[in-house]
Amino acid sequence: MTGSYYFALVGGSDRPLLETEFNQRREKEQRHLCQLIAHASLDLLEARARATSQCFLKSVDRFNEWHISAYLTPGGAKFIMVHDQINEDAVRNFFQDVNDIWLRLRLNPFYNPDGEIKNKSFLLRVRAIGQRYFGSA
Repeated sequence: MTGSYYFALVGGSDRPLLETEFNQRREKEQRHLCQLIAHASLDLLEARARATSQCFLKSVDRFNEWHISAYLTPGGAKFIMVHDQINEDAVRNFFQDVNDIWLRLRLNPFYNPDGEIKNKSFLLRVRAIGQRYFGSA
């Protein structure tokens, strides 16, 4: 399904660890808007997380044409997807697949849990998963 998708992986201390886009229009203002929307939704995400025991929180907010879906890992990391088309199954599957490789990265003794993710293998896998569910970048 084509559309614009912005993915942010936010650490337990609300620090962005990874940001990437899929099928995104290459406008700088749009990326900044998606960053603002994603980080503004953190409070709503945490409120929704307290009300449920599910990891996949579905749509936690909406801003104009943008939908914000979220996934909270048991370790406290937050996966946030800002997208302009509703595609709940693809977003859920994307989050579950990214969570699998996220856990493998976290098990690495050399990984800094609060540091920006610079592991090229992890980045390539996230992009491949995104291309699988959201189309080519």
